[in-house]
Amino acid sequence: MSDVDKRPESSEEMDELPSLDGIVIAPYEGDVDDDEGPVGDGPIIDDDDDDEAEKSEGSDVDAPAAKEKEASPPPRRKVPGRAPPAPPPRACDIPKDTWSSKPTSNRVWEVDAEEEYDDNEQGEPEYDLSSTKLANDYDIGRKLGRGFFATAKLVTEKKTGQNFAVKVIDKSMAPQFGDKLKSELDILSKLEHTNVLQGKQLYETDSHLLVVLELAEGGEVAQVLGKTSDAPYSEADVHRIAKQLISALDHIHSKGVIHGDLAPENVLLVGDEKSTVKLGGFSGALMASGESENQQMIGNSEFQAPEIIMNQGFDKSTDLWSLGCILYFLVEGSSPFQDSNTMRMNMKIRQGKFEYGDNWKDVSASLKDLISSLIKVNASERTSASDCLSHSWVSGSPKGTPLPNARKNMTAPN
Repeated sequence: MSDVDKRPESSEEMDELPSLDGIVIAPYEGDVDDDEGPVGDGPIIDDDDDDEAEKSEGSDVDAPAAKEKEASPPPRRKVPGRAPPAPPPRACDIPKDTWSSKPTSNRVWEVDAEEEYDDNEQGEPEYDLSSTKLANDYDIGRKLGRGFFATAKLVTEKKTGQNFAVKVIDKSMAPQFGDKLKSELDILSKLEHTNVLQGKQLYETDSHLLVVLELAEGGEVAQVLGKTSDAPYSEADVHRIAKQLISALDHIHSKGVIHGDLAPENVLLVGDEKSTVKLGGFSGALMASGESENQQMIGNSEFQAPEIIMNQGFDKSTDLWSLGCILYFLVEGSSPFQDSNTMRMNMKIRQGKFEYGDNWKDVSASLKDLISSLIKVNASERTSASDCLSHSWVSGSPKGTPLPNARKNMTAPN
């Protein structure tokens, strides 16, 4: 072994080591490869030199040579040329909760830290409708709810005294959608179905779109059901809601419309929980072109299909995946892929992995079969809306299986 490779064992030997700005430079002790580039400032030492160094070990070195050796920089060893491994991601890079716990705001967005949703702390002040043309025709009432880029308010038509909802859409919150936001009323004008929310009028300002819609006074189905968490709730209730929802979806698909944001917050009731179901939330809807669509979609990621999560092409079958997730939600009280970690949730969605837990032990096998036929990663394998209507669970008589935990789960924070 050469003097260079010899590890100092005493303070005297340490004093003899070269230093830089008071920092002792110790010899490199790690393993090295033979064919990689050098590091450091000293001369390269090939492995072949080790034999010669060992032969000369023990020989006397005169004082001038020792001083010259002591003053020279330490030798450079050949080290692997691989790049150092990337540091692991910090725990804070993945927020624990990336969406609001309020059903009205359970949209796709990222937050820097886990926190409770507070209407008073979110974004800019509410848009003042009093100076718009809308105010000439309608009296402005209370806020009904809030979505990703829109707020819904109650308005009363001055001429008739009839109540409507106005969706106040902030253009700056979704600039990539451009004129697509204006198409909601155009799409609704093509739809005429008992279970589809009807559009009435459109107003536009420099910063906002104001879409006047039929009012579903009961509000979101999950909020209505969650208000009475201890009240009876059964598979028959799920059947009543699901059959109307499937009928609405079959209608919009027959008109060539892709909803694109089928989620519980867009399933509304005109009154109490036994009242008529209305499908709303058509801000992200589009007319199917007959080919695979390829554009960004806004929506509740827990209920979006894998092709949407992965920004791939999609068609109306993307709504069928979401339908399956809603049917699951109506029984369980939460989505099949709910997870506080967004990355983990997205992975489960991409793999189509979900379970029927304890709440499902007495649920009809035919309902589970219907849900499983909709939540398919391969979009071409999903049961169509029209076929859902003829499915044995939808067309048959529903069971009265109690679902005691569903309402409670709908009110529990995500």
